[in-house]
Amino acid sequence: MTPRAPQGGFTLVEVLVALLLMAVLSLVSWRGLDSVTRIREHLERDGERDEAILRALGQLERDVRMRAPDHVLDGGALASAAVGPRLLPPAVALAQAGQSWRLDVVRTPAEGEGAWQRVQWWQQDGVLRRAAPPASDAYPLPDPESVPSQPVLAGVTGFSVRAYIPGRGWMALPQSANQAAQAASGLEFTLRLAANGQPPQEYRRVVSLP
Repeated sequence: MTPRAPQGGFTLVEVLVALLLMAVLSLVSWRGLDSVTRIREHLERDGERDEAILRALGQLERDVRMRAPDHVLDGGALASAAVGPRLLPPAVALAQAGQSWRLDVVRTPAEGEGAWQRVQWWQQDGVLRRAAPPASDAYPLPDPESVPSQPVLAGVTGFSVRAYIPGRGWMALPQSANQAAQAASGLEFTLRLAANGQPPQEYRRVVSLP
């Protein structure tokens, strides 16, 4: 009788080694996938944060650019010349409100002609807020404090405004004196935001005042 050839197969040790290798590969793959997922979530959060910052700065810029002409609030060109140069346009003002200050802008509304809208910006409890009552064609305009404000951006640790004076440079606001030797030609808005465990970051937007 011819003896049968031994059947091929794996020993118990080889099977255990193979299982161990598969477990290691699975663990490495899972950690790699988890790392990719965390990075993607981090990038998505950063992207959403950046979009929110850009929207806030963009809305600030639109409010200032759509401000009411000087003659609407200042009694016309002759009256403007009589009171002398102003640091800021009549439609833009910064006023102290308790321990903080507010940016007040009279602007044209998004819809409707012949009416004006008074909006306010301020920082409160780490949130940049904006109040925009309905537009009106009669004075006094509705007070922004008469309507609920809207949170625009959270995590704000600082909100500041500077005015650019030709020949003198940047001047921090609010400026107590209404009169100035020369009118500002631009405004700079700065938002300081707290980062997760990182030093605060600043974001700026400069708006010209033609």
